[in-house]
Amino acid sequence: MKTTNLILVSLLTLFIMSCSSDDSHDPVALTIAQEIKDLIVYNGEESASTVVINVQSGPDVELATEDINFLRQSLNETDVLYINVHQAQTLNPSLVTVNDISLDEAIAINTETVDILSRVIAYFKQQGRTVYVFGFSFGAFVTQELIALSLIHISEPTRLGMIS
Repeated sequence: MKTTNLILVSLLTLFIMSCSSDDSHDPVALTIAQEIKDLIVYNGEESASTVVINVQSGPDVELATEDINFLRQSLNETDVLYINVHQAQTLNPSLVTVNDISLDEAIAINTETVDILSRVIAYFKQQGRTVYVFGFSFGAFVTQELIALSLIHISEPTRLGMIS
């Protein structure tokens, strides 16, 4: 079990992105806006200065709530909000369960997933919080697509790397 957990943490940390900015920010909200709560599940302090966002593997039709609990236990940090962000198909499973999907439909679903992630990151960055994004398996591809499309705006270089 320890080996499995170590492998999972290593894979989760393979794609990590620190998004912080020195731009002017809205004050950190004591609670998360409902429009963002509809896009995430979370564990930790809603007003934390650091946000760790997990982009789960998949594509799956269910949001993996146990991922954020595992991250919280593994990292064991205080003043951190741990989030698992929805993907298009976890919000609307019929997108992928009704019929086979075409390449164009898959691209549209992926685009929607990247947009959801972008909105969640932007929400927390606008409040001046430090945001880390973990992409695991399929989630790593979503995170890479976000970077490739430049849907995140940062005033300092994005740091990608591995945490050991």
